Amino acid sequence: VTETAATGGTSKRETSSLDGTRSVPDADPAWFFPDRGGRVTRAKRICGGCEVRVECLAMALAGNERHGIWGGLGEDDRRRLRRRIEAA
Repeated sequence: VTETAATGGTSKRETSSLDGTRSVPDADPAWFFPDRGGRVTRAKRICGGCEVRVECLAMALAGNERHGIWGGLGEDDRRRLRRRIEAA
């Protein structure tokens, strides 16, 4: 995820991929960056149907992103995944 933008009163979360930029229309940026312990169900559901989910997650893992929902995984999910990858 490269940037969050608000346009015309509608929030969008933009994700970059190899072929350009994708937007999640009507997505509140707070859904992807909730307060610690906040609900992430809505963001994970949106990510589940996203065509650049794998690239988004790979970018978050490569950049050691510690906050937010990326590629459908939250902070704790990514931490567990990193541990499994390192143990393999």
